[in-house]
Amino acid sequence: MERLQLIESFTKSRDAILEQFDTADADLAKAYAPGKWTVRELLVHLADCEFIYLWRVGRGLAEPGSRVEGFDQDAWARELNYVSRPLPICRELFEAARNQLIYFLEAHEDGALERQFNHSEAGMLSIRKGLSGFARHSEHHLEQICAAREGREWKPPE
Repeated sequence: MERLQLIESFTKSRDAILEQFDTADADLAKAYAPGKWTVRELLVHLADCEFIYLWRVGRGLAEPGSRVEGFDQDAWARELNYVSRPLPICRELFEAARNQLIYFLEAHEDGALERQFNHSEAGMLSIRKGLSGFARHSEHHLEQICAAREGREWKPPE
């Protein structure tokens, strides 16, 4: 994705995800398929991922070639209490980290997005490639949240 496309995508998904934090408690308990994360758990996951991606992008911009670690999302969900974490705090974390990512995109020229970080699982990635994948990640989980709230099953596109 081009820098302006990334800014548009991140701005649009930020607004849509922030709206989901105002979901009624009954909807927060819904999942998009049996055994999958609930809306609440997905929102907490999105907040944590936003923080992680902000750190990765910051490393890539300030210290090109820096190593960044992958993480075990299921361990984070279990050990960091996705089922009971306070959503107002998660909302604030998500919004602040997303706004900072958007700022980085606005403040840096296209060439800066070619700087790389060294992901422990995926290897060397440009900031552009990492953020393009992260934009899809946000959209993917937003689709799951909408499906859960509407009471329909969600399946990944083929």
